[in-house]
Amino acid sequence: MRVPAGPELWIGPGRPVSMPTLPPDSALDAELARRLAANPRFGQREVVVENGSARTWGPGCATRQNLTAEASYLAELADHLPAALWNVSGGAS
Repeated sequence: MRVPAGPELWIGPGRPVSMPTLPPDSALDAELARRLAANPRFGQREVVVENGSARTWGPGCATRQNLTAEASYLAELADHLPAALWNVSGGAS
């Protein structure tokens, strides 16, 4: 599966998955939609996956509890996304 350099994946509550660097009929776009439909809880937070890393914005301030919850959420999300997203320039393992 081909992934463009520097892909951006936007996930947001109540919105479809957005990957502006891909054509809408790409295999990766279809696979992302399928995986996220199978795991709807991952559509409940604002998340951006870009250049092999992910970030999110949770409510509240940066307390230890909030940071731990966000890290756990992103780690679980990463396990449910196609591996091809992480195998790009600047990618994390």
